[in-house]
Amino acid sequence: MASVIYISPTGSNSNVGTFSSPKRNLEAAKDALTDKSGTILVRGGTYLGDRLDLSDVGDIKVMAVNNERPRFIFGEKLSGISKTPGYENVYQASALNLAEPRGVIYEDGTAYGKVTSDDIRHPLQAGREYRCDSFPILAAENLAAVDATPASYWFDDAANVVYFHAPDSGNAASRDYYVPWRAGLIWNGANKQTGRVELSGLRCDYADTGFNLSYAASYKLTDCVAVGCRINGIQADNIGFGEEIMCEAYLCGNDGFNYHNSTGTNFRESKVVQTQPYAHDNFDDGISPHENTQHLALGGLSEYNRDRGLATATGAHSFVVGMTARRNGFNNTDNDVNKGEGFASVGGPIASENGISTDIYLIDCVAENNLDDVGNELTAANNIVVQDGYIGDDATRYWQKVNAPEEK
Repeated sequence: MASVIYISPTGSNSNVGTFSSPKRNLEAAKDALTDKSGTILVRGGTYLGDRLDLSDVGDIKVMAVNNERPRFIFGEKLSGISKTPGYENVYQASALNLAEPRGVIYEDGTAYGKVTSDDIRHPLQAGREYRCDSFPILAAENLAAVDATPASYWFDDAANVVYFHAPDSGNAASRDYYVPWRAGLIWNGANKQTGRVELSGLRCDYADTGFNLSYAASYKLTDCVAVGCRINGIQADNIGFGEEIMCEAYLCGNDGFNYHNSTGTNFRESKVVQTQPYAHDNFDDGISPHENTQHLALGGLSEYNRDRGLATATGAHSFVVGMTARRNGFNNTDNDVNKGEGFASVGGPIASENGISTDIYLIDCVAENNLDDVGNELTAANNIVVQDGYIGDDATRYWQKVNAPEEK
């Protein structure tokens, strides 16, 4: 047993777990730690379907080595890709063994979401030309629609075959495609309260939910990235305290960051602190704390999400300083009914919430070019206070505006 174990994609679980003799999997590394507490150091490279179950940990750290970026992939890769006879742009994949497309497939490694001259560059974009390095392929009605529409697919569930059209109408047989599937990098198989976990420098692609910290007594994430998850990128339900520093979530089927606490009135609120989160191009909200969650966000950027940038909901309470929410609420499909606020107070407290309101307090925040920049559902249980900052639509009917105290 040891207090530090290394893993590598080229390692073996029969190794001792040192830098020169690394193990291969997270669970094998956890089992090699004394009392399943200690540090797992992760070498860069790609890990397929490797996850860590938190249900029996004490105090554990999982950290990338130096500035390496380990990538954990959980989606099912389409195989046997070939051109579909009788169609100009349609390719098809062999029958799926594990997953079924539920709204989106991803072309891996293809840039998406160009940062245009209309957007003021933000440091969290890290100077990238495109916001995303994976391209979403969305569902179409039939094969004819797929042939006519780049970045679309149709799933024949009777034959268990996927038909799809590459984003640039090119040769799909030479590219990699993934269907999101399976529990992600971190999860709790027993759904019971556990100890402390700290994660740093890890990336999770195409999972069901990427980083699921639910039921952790406390957690800390630093520079962790969730991409193309079927539901949420980073989720923390019924936790004690969570801290996230410069984490990113994009192209997720629901929210980028999502928090709930449904444990009832005999438990304290969950506390979540975010420092400079980056949430973008998600299919619902960028960041969404819910019932019995107290949420503090310092800085951050939430942009190009299909619904809201920040949606504080059903009895949660957010205090936000210096966040920018922009261009949210667009790219809707016919089935979406999105309000697209940059910042929104959504829904009153649920029955197990002790309070009587859902609250947001914004200081020096920016909301611009959203479908609606700041809004709520216009009930007595919703509250938004805006202090200073810049609000594009200035729709003060939705919220209270206060000025900073004048110097004496």
